[in-house]
Amino acid sequence: MKKVFAVSVIFLLFVFLSACSDDKVPIQVTIHPSAQPLLETMTVIAKTVEVLGGSATAYAATLTPSPPPTKIPDSVELKTLISNEIKDKLIVNLGAKITVEDVKFGPMGAQEFTELYIEMKCATDNNSICPSGQVIIAVLDACKAKKKKVIENVPASTKLLIITVYDPGHPTKSIAAIWTDVRAYLDDKLTGDALGRLISYTQY
Repeated sequence: MKKVFAVSVIFLLFVFLSACSDDKVPIQVTIHPSAQPLLETMTVIAKTVEVLGGSATAYAATLTPSPPPTKIPDSVELKTLISNEIKDKLIVNLGAKITVEDVKFGPMGAQEFTELYIEMKCATDNNSICPSGQVIIAVLDACKAKKKKVIENVPASTKLLIITVYDPGHPTKSIAAIWTDVRAYLDDKLTGDALGRLISYTQY
């Protein structure tokens, strides 16, 4: 304790004399030999703290905040919602059964999902051509009936809805619609006929 007090007094005296002296007059400070080891230890500690502080600051500067993970939409729940609403619906007078084959978001591996794919299957008992237009209407009506849940499961980044109708033994038909137009239809702000005129049709 006496050593610590002695070093403290010497240090304060040194600071005081340095502040009051003329730059041209040298100041002589004599440290008692018994205080030398303690002073050296304090000097080492001070340098260590300075080095560690600088290292911590440099390390912190290299850290960059990670972007929040992209929320993966629940395509399984969306498929279940549409499937339960359609319930293997039969198209009148044709005996064509339609089922939901798959629901997925894309593009695969993208940072955000911009496309919603709904894949349907339509099969008739007599192998006649399935009316894909009625299948598409059935899908949109199912989405409308479950509008709240559907919207909750579709990411805000979605731009395009693509519905594909597989018809065994016949050409596959597909439509593409801007998602905001589909949302307007689900919200009764756009009629089915108006939406139909905004849809792109493909057959292959």
